[in-house]
Amino acid sequence: MPQDPPAGFVIAVSSVSGGGKTTLVKKTAELLDAPWLLFDEYKTDSHYPKDVRKRLDDGADIDE
Repeated sequence: MPQDPPAGFVIAVSSVSGGGKTTLVKKTAELLDAPWLLFDEYKTDSHYPKDVRKRLDDGADIDE
């Protein structure tokens, strides 16, 4: 394992619910002395369309 990860280094973890993601992320961040972010704690102002199928059928205009 490198002593100093390069600037902007990102590790993404994916697993089923209860698969140990949080434990792995926290331990990895501790070992690398790095910040971490959990999706469950991430807040955003954006939102998903209420009817994704309709949005796709309407062309999913990115400027909308």
